[in-house]
Amino acid sequence: MGFQCQNNQCLRMLRIISPRMLAEIQYRILDFYASRGHKGLASASLLPYYPTVLLTIAGMLQFKYSR
Repeated sequence: MGFQCQNNQCLRMLRIISPRMLAEIQYRILDFYASRGHKGLASASLLPYYPTVLLTIAGMLQFKYSR
């Protein structure tokens, strides 16, 4: 059974966690995987930028062809 939030306790917890604490958590998670041989990569878009596509629903962007 997964973690369940009751009485908005998750929202209250997020309010007291500072951005510095969140950055530390992110660093520890990334360090955990790097220490086990995983390679860290910078974030990147999986799809090229299309100025004509304003909204994508249900992953249908794969049918947008480049000219």
